[in-house]
Amino acid sequence: MLDFLELKQIGGLKTEAIIRLSRFVMRNNYFLYEGQYYHQIRGGAMGSLLTLTIANCHMFFFERNIVKQITNAGENIIADLFTKVYHKPPYEPYYLQFNSVHPLHMKKNIPFAMFLRAIRYCSTFKAFLDERDDLRMALLLNKYPRKFIDNQFNRVLKKCNIAQLLTI
Repeated sequence: MLDFLELKQIGGLKTEAIIRLSRFVMRNNYFLYEGQYYHQIRGGAMGSLLTLTIANCHMFFFERNIVKQITNAGENIIADLFTKVYHKPPYEPYYLQFNSVHPLHMKKNIPFAMFLRAIRYCSTFKAFLDERDDLRMALLLNKYPRKFIDNQFNRVLKKCNIAQLLTI
């Protein structure tokens, strides 16, 4: 990556030093599990800044080759692009049951996040209404009270500065 960008130095460090330090970190990765120390011999610590950077560099080169192969044969000629929330074919509407022992804030965040996703992803009002109805039904099937669902939906509207929804 450093060669590709033709960088010789970053923040006062020569690229050779950055590479040597990165190798040192990857080769000397230790972790503690149940009071015992272990040496990680392959890969890196998930979530560490270094492994995230290495993964991003890898994906940069991996995706470049794919992008070169993509053709615009299926170009959008009409210039209309419509989006909606994607659900995998085996999708089942099972969520955390409302009567579970989980904290209330977790139960609030599930419908909140689902409605927020619907607002952000659906490019047409019809697609949004369909998704909203499906979400509402899924939540009801998982024992969420109607008033609770409506309160979370209104929370999303408030967050998005939507005074009220139009109806069809």
